[in-house]
Amino acid sequence: GIDLSPTRLFYGATGTASYTLHQDVAHGDLFFRVVSGAKRFAIFPAPTEETLLALRPLSRMPYPLNHSFAYDPFASLPPDAETETGGAAPVAGGLVVTLRPHEVLYVPGEAIHTVQNVGRSPTLGLCSRPFLH
Repeated sequence: GIDLSPTRLFYGATGTASYTLHQDVAHGDLFFRVVSGAKRFAIFPAPTEETLLALRPLSRMPYPLNHSFAYDPFASLPPDAETETGGAAPVAGGLVVTLRPHEVLYVPGEAIHTVQNVGRSPTLGLCSRPFLH
């Protein structure tokens, strides 16, 4: 099987978000599993230079040293978009996916992403980085 360590637990109240749009440069690929509630991910899997500029970097350092961005991929979506039916919707060259309990999402290490807690109840999720040792 796959070694799921190190694994981190993420808890969030409805309507809250994780970090701003960012990239886990030093941490590599991850698998995210929702245990309860629903989490909406915005992912930009293979950002081009044009995409990086559109995401509005938070510093003038060159990419990939600069890995935080000001763009809010959820701003153009209604608060409950995709929360009832799941599924995916394109957002500014990226992808928005809502995960429900027992669903797993793979996020490549170079993907720029952010997570929002959606639905009617708090969310609980597990983030595993099996390739980080």
